[in-house]
Amino acid sequence: MSADLLSLPPAVQAAVCNEVQPRERIVYAGQPSPRSALLPTLPIFIFGIAWMTFVIVWEGSAIGLSLGLWGRDQAGGDMPTLFGLGFTLFGLPFVLIGLGMLAAPLVAAVKAARSVHVVTDQRMFTLRARPWRTVVSHFGQEITAIERTDGDGGRGHLKLSRGSARDSDGDLQEVYDWWRGIPEVRRAETAVRDLVKARSTAG
Repeated sequence: MSADLLSLPPAVQAAVCNEVQPRERIVYAGQPSPRSALLPTLPIFIFGIAWMTFVIVWEGSAIGLSLGLWGRDQAGGDMPTLFGLGFTLFGLPFVLIGLGMLAAPLVAAVKAARSVHVVTDQRMFTLRARPWRTVVSHFGQEITAIERTDGDGGRGHLKLSRGSARDSDGDLQEVYDWWRGIPEVRRAETAVRDLVKARSTAG
């Protein structure tokens, strides 16, 4: 069994073993760093703070109106209460959206802890273990460029470009995958390059 595979958490290790075929040999396997995974979500988190500040003021005002704490109808009608209840219900989806933005770094870190990037002698794939359980595979021919960023302790990022595609406006956009904060990033790059070269030669 690959030493890389043995370094993975048991749940992720089992998921990789279930994914690879009997004659498929693992060349590299590495988990993304949770810290690297959550960094791209920090702008979402910061925006979520501002969002939730507005939503809390909105909901607080609406609840106060529905409870009759202010805006009372001098004629004794229920209209302010009904408005307050309506505004409170209207704001609930925005509360959920705000909570989702605040939770984005935590979710990203947890997903990273359940994910692994793998290069075999036949393909490369990113696997996410339960409860998300997804596998995205590429076979080498699609890779048009590889960009490596070195970090501390041998960790780093790989950007795997797969050409370009047109967006909804018809503009060309680069298509790529990020392998962020993976261990032994240079060895991962070599494994990807070897796979791309082997596939190109075979093709």
